[in-house]
Amino acid sequence: MSFKDEMVSDFTSSMTFLIESMLETLNFSSRGTIVANKPSHTVQTEKFFSFYEKVASSQGTDRQTLLENLRTKVVSPVYDQYSINFLNQLVTDEGKVEDGFLKVSQADRDSLKIRTTPDGVYFQISKVFLPVSEVYTEAVRISLQHKGENLPFPNKILLGLYCTVHHAVAQRLDRDMNNYFVENIRTLKESLDVCDEVQKSSTDQGPMGLIKNMLGNIDFSQIGDMMSKVSGDEKSSKEFSEVFGRLSETIKTGGNPLEVMGDIIKQATVDAAEAQQAEEPSAAEEPSAAEQPSAAEQPSAAEQPSAAEQPEGTVTAGASTETQEEIVLPESGL
Repeated sequence: MSFKDEMVSDFTSSMTFLIESMLETLNFSSRGTIVANKPSHTVQTEKFFSFYEKVASSQGTDRQTLLENLRTKVVSPVYDQYSINFLNQLVTDEGKVEDGFLKVSQADRDSLKIRTTPDGVYFQISKVFLPVSEVYTEAVRISLQHKGENLPFPNKILLGLYCTVHHAVAQRLDRDMNNYFVENIRTLKESLDVCDEVQKSSTDQGPMGLIKNMLGNIDFSQIGDMMSKVSGDEKSSKEFSEVFGRLSETIKTGGNPLEVMGDIIKQATVDAAEAQQAEEPSAAEEPSAAEQPSAAEQPSAAEQPSAAEQPEGTVTAGASTETQEEIVLPESGL
């Protein structure tokens, strides 16, 4: 991936590089998920970045004072707490990263806690935190999950952290201590040369850009799974998953979801017409004129039983109401 030394050439640029690398990690982590609320480490990182931008963009003596306080009161205490770890060789000769002090353990992540500070290494300005360890642990998880892509997130966070700490404390370290930092930083810079560049999706303007920005991180195919759990209808769930999966993929690849929706509606209309046509009986299945009984086969008037032959009490066709109501006298006679 593309990297330039000026990105971490001083304290200010190194801190910016660190925070932006953390935000880049969190943005990648949120792709393809439906999340009602942002994770706490995402919210904390965004708040810290907002505060830091105000410090970095301030002018004159105020800027120098704020940056000095950031060095001495925020970053330096982190070095004092983890100095042994920072001065050790970060990457072994076998390529293993000695980052145990920086990662949050799985037990800590799974356990319920009531806490007021992030886990592991973090920077703190009053009640605003930069949760370096929590985001770095997420970066490692993502990297291991996408081994074939060689993602740069853990490397960038490590480089940003080591450069930020080194620029903050370099003046009070001796030559050997500074050399330990320089060697670790050199290794991290070299590691970025073999990392893949993370492709950023194109941003559109206008209504379509608004839709993509709002829905770009949502994987609509999950809606099918959600419906399956709620309704238990596997067929409908599969159809929803296919439809919304196409929409999700289109948005992620920069396509127009409205065009895809139009294609889906057209296809659904064609399928419905074909299904209706298949259910209706064809003309060949209806009885032909040859199969209808002919006039010769109809019983003639001569073959019809006469009124005299019909049993008493029956009603003949064309008989009047009076005939139907004829009273028969008993045989005993009177």
